[in-house]
Amino acid sequence: MKRYTRFLLLFIAIISCSKGEEVAPAPAAGEVYLNYILTLLQQNSVNRKTINWSEFKTATFQKAPQLQTIQQCYQAIEFALNELKDHHSSTSLRMANSPFTQVLMGVAGTQIRLT
Repeated sequence: MKRYTRFLLLFIAIISCSKGEEVAPAPAAGEVYLNYILTLLQQNSVNRKTINWSEFKTATFQKAPQLQTIQQCYQAIEFALNELKDHHSSTSLRMANSPFTQVLMGVAGTQIRLT
């Protein structure tokens, strides 16, 4: 039994010390949130079939070069809603208690209304 235990410990030590692939850092909360908002817009906008979403997303992300926090997304979100040109979508940039926001930041967020 001791022999197997030693072998197992040696095996674990070798595996844990081996040079593995580096894990990419997790995206910042602002980046995750903006992607989430853009996905909602793409799925629900009345103009979803006429918008080039690749260009739309690129232009939106250019409006927010710093995306460490959700608050840093606000200008990009307003830009995206204006670019929809549907005269239906709006935003209320205020404190929100959405479950998604609570997971990301614990306090702040954006409410989007698509009608």
